[in-house]
Amino acid sequence: MKHRIYFTILALIINVSLKSQVIHKKGEIIDIRDGKVYQTIMIDSTIWLAENMKFKTANCHLNLKEINGIALDGYYYPYEETDQVCPNNFRIPTIEEWEKYLDMILGERNTSYSIFRNVNVFTSEGFNSSRYQVASGYSFTDIDFKFIMDPNPLNFRPSGWVQGNKFKLIKEGLTFWLRNDQTIDSTWHTHAYNNRLVNHSHDHHIKDKPRKTRKFVVRCVKE
Repeated sequence: MKHRIYFTILALIINVSLKSQVIHKKGEIIDIRDGKVYQTIMIDSTIWLAENMKFKTANCHLNLKEINGIALDGYYYPYEETDQVCPNNFRIPTIEEWEKYLDMILGERNTSYSIFRNVNVFTSEGFNSSRYQVASGYSFTDIDFKFIMDPNPLNFRPSGWVQGNKFKLIKEGLTFWLRNDQTIDSTWHTHAYNNRLVNHSHDHHIKDKPRKTRKFVVRCVKE
């Protein structure tokens, strides 16, 4: 009898655990331009590439595969080339798609994206932050906002950026290009660190200082 009760309880625990897991449909595509294969994953109704782009453009930076023991992923591109990078029928993700992913991933970690909302940032230095974002330097005391941990369905890795000809790696930090459908400005991007998140646009280090011009990795979503 004890064994029967034990196995019944175990079966219930496994069943609840399986039901609580989010299943994402996976696949792959071939970039017909160069024949490279990319893994895809469906997050809710959006199909993302589960890795950064590695399509060679005129001004991209081909990073080393590993720096200081940290495995990297993808090439780094200037803002002028972001519309050339994604495969056919794919494009740069919007801020809304990125936020929707954050809602899901933080929900799986038993917290809420609401702690990032309703903070506008418009500074005299020309920075324009998206309407739901947090100012750079804001520190959270109730959550450690790590992306390089499970669950990590988009397989994010530390990315950093290229500034001029120098590579800058921020451990456990992500930076990649975004699209803001409310503006024609093509310099929008996200910085996601352990305990802060900024989605913004600015000319500083992007357009007006060639020796310090930054290049970021590219993630793509299906049209």
